[in-house]
This record gives sequence, structure tokens and C-alpha cells, in this order.
Amino acid sequence: MPRSSILCGSQSADESTAFSEAGQQVLTDLQIATPKITGYYAATKTQVAGGAIYAIAQCAETLTQDTCLDCLSAEQRDLQDCLPSTNGRGFDPPVCFM
Repeated sequence: MPRSSILCGSQSADESTAFSEAGQQVLTDLQIATPKITGYYAATKTQVAGGAIYAIAQCAETLTQDTCLDCLSAEQRDLQDCLPSTNGRGFDPPVCFM
């Protein structure tokens, strides 16, 4: 699968260790859950110290469940490099984004 595009923000979370751990869990949960949901779309809000993590993931509905999982796995892996940045986007148009 081709490498996706990743955009990381420049602002780091105040509680960077806790934020990174929570962010990694959110990304993993979305990667696993999204391909199992009809329409291949999931969104979540997770409370963390000092705020919340808002996250979404979506795959094109024309994909198979396995292809969606593969695409989101690449996004999840690459987005972890953004943490503890408070903003990150991973996308592989038109296949998936997170």
C-alpha cells in the first residue's frame, strides 16, 4: 500500500506522556473498530487531563473490511509519530483517513 500523507501540528500537549498514551489508545481503537462498522466511519471523544481528544476515521465504502483495516493500520502507525502534538491528520485519498 502506498505511503499516506501525514500532517502533524506544532503544539504539544501540556501533559505530554499521558496525552501520548491516551492518543495511542484512541488511534488503535479507531483502527480496529472502523472496518467493523457499517459505512466504515467512526468518531470518538476521549477525556484527558486538560481537555479531550477528538478523533475520526473513515474508509471508502467500496473497500473490503480487510483493505480498510490495512489502510487505517498505516495511518495509525504513522500518526503515532505526531504525538504528543495536539493535532494530526493521516490520509490516503481516496482510500481512508484518520
